[in-house]
Amino acid sequence: MTHAAVQAFALRLMVLSLLVAGILYIVLGQLTVRKLRRNPATRHCLGVEFPYSGEIGNVAQAFGWPGWLQQRAERGGLCFMVAHSRILRQHTTRLDRALARACFWSVMLSGTLVLTYCLIVRLG
Repeated sequence: MTHAAVQAFALRLMVLSLLVAGILYIVLGQLTVRKLRRNPATRHCLGVEFPYSGEIGNVAQAFGWPGWLQQRAERGGLCFMVAHSRILRQHTTRLDRALARACFWSVMLSGTLVLTYCLIVRLG
């Protein structure tokens, strides 16, 4: 396989993963986070919203991170920045949590593929 073929394959894989991650991000925001914003019990448990719709990322992170890491973040000094997974778990369905996990890990995979593609292009 030539270097150009590897580069083309990496580009296709990166674009596909970004497309899937974007679709999952929008679906998570429309189905789950909108429901959580409307609920008075969960409205203030979504974490800090820095960029527009940053709460979507907070909810995806709350269900995507391993439980021990999420609990450590919730107990830390910057706990106001993360979503509270225990409260959110009570007000979401299994489908919502599975969608959040899929969104979180697809975004992580996309970021990794973007960095890998940049390295392939830079080294080539």
